Amino acid sequence: MDTKKDEIFYQICHMVLKLEMTKGHLRWTISDVARGAKITRPLVYYYFGKDKEVLLHESWKFMIETMFYFSAKESLGIRQRIKEITAKINSMPYLFVLFFLEKNSGSEIGQMITDAEAKLLKILKQKYHFLFHFSNF
Repeated sequence: MDTKKDEIFYQICHMVLKLEMTKGHLRWTISDVARGAKITRPLVYYYFGKDKEVLLHESWKFMIETMFYFSAKESLGIRQRIKEITAKINSMPYLFVLFFLEKNSGSEIGQMITDAEAKLLKILKQKYHFLFHFSNF
Protein backbone atom coordinates (compact mmCIF):
# COMPACT_ATOMS: atom_id res chain seq x y z
CA MET A 1 0.00 0.00 0.00
CA ASP A 2 1.08 3.55 -0.51
CA THR A 3 1.30 6.03 2.35
CA LYS A 4 -2.14 7.62 1.82
CA LYS A 5 -3.85 4.21 1.62
CA ASP A 6 -1.99 3.06 4.73
CA GLU A 7 -3.09 6.18 6.58
CA ILE A 8 -6.76 5.65 5.67
CA PHE A 9 -6.56 1.96 6.60
CA TYR A 10 -5.05 2.87 9.98
CA GLN A 11 -7.65 5.60 10.59
CA ILE A 12 -10.46 3.12 9.96
CA CYS A 13 -8.95 0.41 12.17
CA HIS A 14 -8.21 2.84 14.95
CA MET A 15 -11.75 4.19 14.88
CA VAL A 16 -13.25 0.69 14.93
CA LEU A 17 -11.19 -0.20 18.00
CA LYS A 18 -11.99 3.12 19.67
CA LEU A 19 -15.71 2.56 19.07
CA GLU A 20 -15.45 -1.04 20.22
CA MET A 21 -13.94 0.27 23.46
CA THR A 22 -16.33 3.18 24.01
CA LYS A 23 -19.64 1.81 22.68
CA GLY A 24 -19.21 -1.91 23.29
CA HIS A 25 -18.91 -5.01 21.18
CA LEU A 26 -20.36 -4.29 17.72
CA ARG A 27 -22.64 -1.53 19.08
CA TRP A 28 -21.24 0.88 16.52
CA THR A 29 -22.15 1.37 12.88
CA ILE A 30 -20.05 1.73 9.77
CA SER A 31 -21.41 5.28 9.60
CA ASP A 32 -19.92 5.86 13.10
CA VAL A 33 -16.58 4.56 11.82
CA ALA A 34 -16.64 6.75 8.71
CA ARG A 35 -17.65 9.83 10.66
CA GLY A 36 -14.99 9.26 13.34
CA ALA A 37 -12.28 8.57 10.75
CA LYS A 38 -13.40 11.62 8.73
CA ILE A 39 -13.93 9.61 5.56
CA THR A 40 -16.94 8.42 3.58
CA ARG A 41 -18.83 5.19 4.23
CA PRO A 42 -18.10 3.93 0.68
CA LEU A 43 -14.38 4.28 1.47
CA VAL A 44 -14.84 1.98 4.49
CA TYR A 45 -16.65 -0.47 2.21
CA TYR A 46 -13.82 -0.23 -0.32
CA TYR A 47 -11.26 -1.31 2.25
CA PHE A 48 -13.29 -3.82 4.28
CA GLY A 49 -16.64 -4.56 2.66
CA LYS A 50 -19.94 -4.17 4.53
CA ASP A 51 -19.55 -6.89 7.17
CA LYS A 52 -18.86 -5.39 10.62
CA GLU A 53 -17.38 -8.68 11.86
CA VAL A 54 -14.79 -8.60 9.07
CA LEU A 55 -14.03 -4.97 9.82
CA LEU A 56 -13.59 -5.75 13.51
CA HIS A 57 -11.42 -8.82 12.82
CA GLU A 58 -9.15 -6.83 10.51
CA SER A 59 -8.93 -4.12 13.14
CA TRP A 60 -7.90 -6.71 15.74
CA LYS A 61 -5.17 -7.86 13.36
CA PHE A 62 -4.12 -4.23 12.99
CA MET A 63 -3.93 -3.94 16.79
CA ILE A 64 -1.73 -7.02 17.04
CA GLU A 65 0.54 -5.79 14.26
CA THR A 66 0.82 -2.44 16.02
CA MET A 67 1.59 -3.99 19.40
CA PHE A 68 4.15 -6.48 18.06
CA TYR A 69 5.42 -4.64 14.97
CA PHE A 70 5.96 -7.77 12.85
CA SER A 71 5.89 -5.94 9.53
CA ALA A 72 9.22 -4.16 10.02
CA LYS A 73 11.11 -4.51 6.77
CA GLU A 74 14.43 -4.91 8.54
CA SER A 75 15.19 -6.74 11.73
CA LEU A 76 14.61 -4.41 14.64
CA GLY A 77 16.59 -4.41 17.83
CA ILE A 78 14.66 -4.51 21.08
CA ARG A 79 15.10 -0.78 21.78
CA GLN A 80 14.00 0.26 18.29
CA ARG A 81 11.02 -2.14 18.42
CA ILE A 82 9.91 -0.64 21.74
CA LYS A 83 10.41 2.90 20.42
CA GLU A 84 8.24 2.20 17.35
CA ILE A 85 5.51 0.50 19.38
CA THR A 86 5.50 3.26 22.01
CA ALA A 87 5.08 5.95 19.35
CA LYS A 88 2.08 4.12 17.88
CA ILE A 89 0.48 3.53 21.28
CA ASN A 90 0.89 7.19 22.19
CA SER A 91 -1.06 8.15 19.09
CA MET A 92 -3.67 5.41 19.61
CA PRO A 93 -4.14 4.77 23.35
CA TYR A 94 -7.21 2.59 22.79
CA LEU A 95 -4.99 -0.10 21.33
CA PHE A 96 -3.15 -0.48 24.60
CA VAL A 97 -6.34 -0.68 26.66
CA LEU A 98 -8.04 -3.18 24.34
CA PHE A 99 -4.91 -5.29 24.11
CA PHE A 100 -4.80 -5.80 27.87
CA LEU A 101 -8.56 -6.20 28.24
CA GLU A 102 -8.59 -8.97 25.62
CA LYS A 103 -5.22 -10.58 26.34
CA ASN A 104 -6.46 -13.18 28.83
CA SER A 105 -10.13 -13.16 27.88
CA GLY A 106 -10.19 -16.63 26.38
CA SER A 107 -11.74 -15.17 23.23
CA GLU A 108 -10.58 -15.48 19.64
CA ILE A 109 -8.70 -12.19 19.96
CA GLY A 110 -7.14 -13.41 23.20
CA GLN A 111 -5.85 -16.43 21.29
CA MET A 112 -4.57 -14.19 18.48
CA ILE A 113 -2.63 -12.19 21.09
CA THR A 114 -1.22 -15.36 22.67
CA ASP A 115 -0.12 -16.59 19.23
CA ALA A 116 1.50 -13.22 18.47
CA GLU A 117 3.36 -13.29 21.79
CA ALA A 118 4.70 -16.74 20.96
CA LYS A 119 5.77 -15.54 17.50
CA LEU A 120 7.60 -12.53 18.97
CA LEU A 121 9.30 -14.69 21.59
CA LYS A 122 10.48 -17.03 18.84
CA ILE A 123 11.88 -14.08 16.85
CA LEU A 124 13.66 -12.73 19.91
CA LYS A 125 15.04 -16.16 20.82
CA GLN A 126 16.47 -16.57 17.32
CA LYS A 127 18.01 -13.12 17.30
CA TYR A 128 19.17 -13.00 20.92
CA HIS A 129 19.66 -16.69 21.66
CA PHE A 130 22.44 -15.89 24.11
CA LEU A 131 19.99 -14.00 26.34
CA PHE A 132 17.68 -16.99 26.56
CA HIS A 133 20.41 -19.54 27.20
CA PHE A 134 20.14 -19.21 30.97
CA SER A 135 16.42 -18.59 31.24
CA ASN A 136 13.38 -20.85 31.29
CA PHE A 137 11.73 -19.22 28.22
